[in-house]
Amino acid sequence: MVTIAEYKEKLKRVAKLIQSENIMKKAVLAVNEVRMKRIFVDGIGTDGSKIGSYNTTTPVYIDPDKAPKRVNQKGKNGQPIKTGYYPSYKAFRQAMGRESGFVNVRLNNELQNDLANGSLSKSSNKVNLKVNPIKVSKGVYKVVVKRQENIDKVKSLEKKFGKFIEHTKEEKDLFTKFIDKELELILAKEL
Repeated sequence: MVTIAEYKEKLKRVAKLIQSENIMKKAVLAVNEVRMKRIFVDGIGTDGSKIGSYNTTTPVYIDPDKAPKRVNQKGKNGQPIKTGYYPSYKAFRQAMGRESGFVNVRLNNELQNDLANGSLSKSSNKVNLKVNPIKVSKGVYKVVVKRQENIDKVKSLEKKFGKFIEHTKEEKDLFTKFIDKELELILAKEL
């Protein structure tokens, strides 16, 4: 039999565990891992459809500094040029060894790194699904695009393809379910 004093102590422990940052941080990490995969691996927008497809008809000239690896610096007539020429953006992505069958907004890892608060090199073909959330205050974290260049890139891409950065309804539901499950575990263990 548990005394009232013992039960009060258990409730204090439960309250302390609930107020700890672990539950919120774990939920933020879990949900954003799903979001990172959705965007940068699967190329799925907020509405659940493919973000889009890459242009296959319009020639592009690529700044070598923006490419993940060395670009072909010959123009369509074969003469040397300062930029890289490709018959289409899809052809450029194929030449760089990047996904070209659908849009996954990932070329040189700048947007992915900014959102994840990570540090993959621009030539890396890895996808880092782990995020390093920014702590705002006790129990409050954010995972956002921070650099103006990437904010502008997201605006431009979302204007062209539709929303993809925002969490989906399923991701929001996962967040709630994750917290509910963590609370259930604490209560089951402590009470």
